[in-house]
Amino acid sequence: MIRVLIILVSFLFINFSSYANEDSKKCIGLYEKGKYSLALPYCLKSSKGHEFYLGYIYSRDNKCSLSHRWYKKSGDTDSMLNMSIQLIYGTRGCKQDINRGKNYLLEINDKEG
Repeated sequence: MIRVLIILVSFLFINFSSYANEDSKKCIGLYEKGKYSLALPYCLKSSKGHEFYLGYIYSRDNKCSLSHRWYKKSGDTDSMLNMSIQLIYGTRGCKQDINRGKNYLLEINDKEG
């Protein structure tokens, strides 16, 4: 009985992992082809490692707060740079906020410095 349970749990884990992997591949493939609206659901299902993609997709839809949420989760330099540009120039659905934009640039400098 325990052996059957272990096999069942193992099968479910492997099966779930393969679905997550397929979603990740679809996310990347569609994103790289510029099909952002089609990529979005797959990127959301496999969000770990795709935070930048999600930030970028939401910025294209002019959804500033969602874009920044994902960019912050990514935390990489490109994400911080995109957030600062959006705020300094008031683009991609963001209200212009030069001071916040500068703060992101300073964070990049501290990270890279």
